[in-house]
Amino acid sequence: MFRVSSSMNVVKKDCIEWHLEDDRMRAILDFDLLSNERRPFWVREYDGKKAFIKLFREKGVIGALRNLLSARGQREFNIGLRLQRLSIPTPQPLGYGKGRMCSASIQEWKEGKDFFTLFCESTDRSQLFRTLSSLLLTLKRHRVRHNDLHLRNIIVSHGIAHIVDLHKTAIKRTFTQSDELMNMCHTLFSIYADMTEEEKLMFFELYGNTAIRPIAEANLTRMRRDWAYRKRERAFRTTSLLRANGSVVRIKRADEEDDGHFIEHIKQDKKTQVQRYSNHIRKVYRNKRRLKSAWGNHVVLEYMELAVTPKAFYVKKPSLGKRGFIAMEDLERKGEDLSHFLDANYPELALSGEIVHFIERFSSFLLFLLKREIRHEDLKTSNIFVLRDGSFRLLDVEDIRFEGPRSDSLNDMMVQLNKSVPKRVRMTHRLRFFSRVTKGVSLSSAERKTLLRSVREESVRDDIVYVGVSGTVRETWT
Repeated sequence: MFRVSSSMNVVKKDCIEWHLEDDRMRAILDFDLLSNERRPFWVREYDGKKAFIKLFREKGVIGALRNLLSARGQREFNIGLRLQRLSIPTPQPLGYGKGRMCSASIQEWKEGKDFFTLFCESTDRSQLFRTLSSLLLTLKRHRVRHNDLHLRNIIVSHGIAHIVDLHKTAIKRTFTQSDELMNMCHTLFSIYADMTEEEKLMFFELYGNTAIRPIAEANLTRMRRDWAYRKRERAFRTTSLLRANGSVVRIKRADEEDDGHFIEHIKQDKKTQVQRYSNHIRKVYRNKRRLKSAWGNHVVLEYMELAVTPKAFYVKKPSLGKRGFIAMEDLERKGEDLSHFLDANYPELALSGEIVHFIERFSSFLLFLLKREIRHEDLKTSNIFVLRDGSFRLLDVEDIRFEGPRSDSLNDMMVQLNKSVPKRVRMTHRLRFFSRVTKGVSLSSAERKTLLRSVREESVRDDIVYVGVSGTVRETWT
């Protein structure tokens, strides 16, 4: 039952007081406030139109104070009205609601797709970059700093880019380069690694400020590092991706199954023990720090939606007398590690010429990682898994670092690989691989020559060691 105040546009339902632009919208306030979603939303039809309703929940004393002084739903409504007066495209604000520990915004529902989806689907992205640069220039001209302008907060409807999720937005009296970079880098954050060099040049030329590019790229590097750090720090809590329950933290997207039954011990060393169960692999860690690092890396990659390691299911934290472990996908029947693969298949691949295509796929995989500032600090062939579908996975996830390739780290990575590749792999094929990787990370010709010389000199100081089909093999370069 509704209780309507003296103003027909104020409606009270349950614990929320709603302020509506159109009194007919009272009929759509029929959703469940007890939803378990972190930030639930609903799309409702009224009078032949559609409205988008989003609920903000608050927690603790700070949340209650924020809701009292500046409720996010009300703030989003007011910012939307101000942006419309500036002719900045955003869905029409229709109302807001305010309760004791929650608030809500109501706005026009825009039929369209978010900018990130369009970017992923498009084969010719030039028009998208025109749209994006024009939007950023409009925000700069009106001194609007969004503070969360990732591409899913830009909805393209009928060719026009609309900004949404406005509760953090500020309309400023002065607009500094820091404000400009905040808007720009948030939009580029999720796509910059996938942009070609031509697209990057096009974007900054359309934006009309090519000089800002190195500053923006430095900011993007720092943002990626900080973002990964924040996700790792929250890897043992309940979030939009994770569900913590006592000593177990589970990835929500992972299929929930029983623990299965133990089958065998696969390997054991001073740091870890790997066990096979009927429906997963368990990697048991002797060291809490390595367990934390591995799980944190799995979580960051899940947030990035990158399938570059075995799929993780859950982590069990160590307890009194028991070591912690990570349960993950069993890859045994899906392929083999790179050392086994090369030992068994290289002669046939070289004879048929397929080795060239394999080198292209493998180097593309590593470049994909490096462009996203994902680096493995122990990149030997036994830590790379070759799937039968032609894709690759990184093993020993605890050794991943979310940092861009420096010349020294790139050198170490190539030396590790070179010393763990079977001797029978020809030097021409090794050089083809190294050449593709060094070209892909935009090194100059002189830098590439210096790097390759260093890799050669450091590699021959030690023997080649790998685990082949018949076991551990040690070979001399001569």
